[in-house]
Amino acid sequence: MKRFDPKNKYLGWGITAFGVIACCILFYMLLQHGKSIGDAISSLLGILSPIIWGLVIAYLLWPLTKVFQRKLFEPLLKKIWPTKPVRTSLARGLSVALSILVALLIAVGLWYSIKTRFVQVRHFKEGWNSVFGSLSLRGGQQESGMSSFQALATAIAAQVGTGNIVGASGAILTGGPGAIFWMWVIAFFGMATIYAEATLAQKTRIVDANGNIKGGPVYYITTAFKGGFGKFLAGFFAVSIILALGFMGCMVQS
Repeated sequence: MKRFDPKNKYLGWGITAFGVIACCILFYMLLQHGKSIGDAISSLLGILSPIIWGLVIAYLLWPLTKVFQRKLFEPLLKKIWPTKPVRTSLARGLSVALSILVALLIAVGLWYSIKTRFVQVRHFKEGWNSVFGSLSLRGGQQESGMSSFQALATAIAAQVGTGNIVGASGAILTGGPGAIFWMWVIAFFGMATIYAEATLAQKTRIVDANGNIKGGPVYYITTAFKGGFGKFLAGFFAVSIILALGFMGCMVQS
């Protein structure tokens, strides 16, 4: 029988206490922004529901965590970190984080698919015709200031990158050919997620005095969360996306 390690108990209580304190701070900030107790609880549950579902799915995907640890992170860290206990703990932590990320992506995609009544299926033909129906390499500019080909090229440039090149090859390398099927499954639910992101960006975009259109995640985050909390989330996203696209993604692709 494995000997009980009291450090695991303290770690569990510490994570639980951190989560409770974070929820209390978030609840207090919602009340400070003029929300009633009922509205604050509803907003808090709306924020936490994808995280809760993601944690539930991550628990169910615990075998996937072991696969990430054994086949992905431990071989990568073996040459970087020679000390085995530290390397094992670091690989386990990264595997848990990656499993939670995968679970959250699936949970959010499934939630948006249900809420939109599987828009990726119902409006597939309409989307296909909108993108390729009037495609022209020499088409004139539309009201948005872009031709149909420019809009398509911009959309492809925003989607095809590290995940499609290095991520797909890495998934096949670590998981075998069967990983292709699961990438298709996640991509199917991801279509609903990106549809929701694009819709929010269009709904919250603004036009400045010079006629320039501004929009994106920062704008719909500050629209959904007013005050300092929304600015904090928007600023955190802006810094994270600069690091991801400006440094991490470029380094991996280069």
